[in-house]
Amino acid sequence: HSGARMFIHRDGRAFGTIGGGSGELEIYLAALGVADELLPRLHQVTMTGDRAALEGMVCGGMMEVFIEPVNTFRALCGGGIIESE
Repeated sequence: HSGARMFIHRDGRAFGTIGGGSGELEIYLAALGVADELLPRLHQVTMTGDRAALEGMVCGGMMEVFIEPVNTFRALCGGGIIESE
């Protein structure tokens, strides 16, 4: 579905889905590579022909996914006293 999103953490945890099956697995593996390289990538998965027949892909067609690394580093900057009760 257009607009579907999936977050894949560097440690392998995944949240959300972009359709499941071997197409999602291919994107999952590509996303782990993007997490290492820190460079965005447009990835295409072809779900037609022999591959579709062998893997039981029902929908057919092609899926184009933009994979973008997300910086989750958070820093606390500032002066003063920081305390927790």
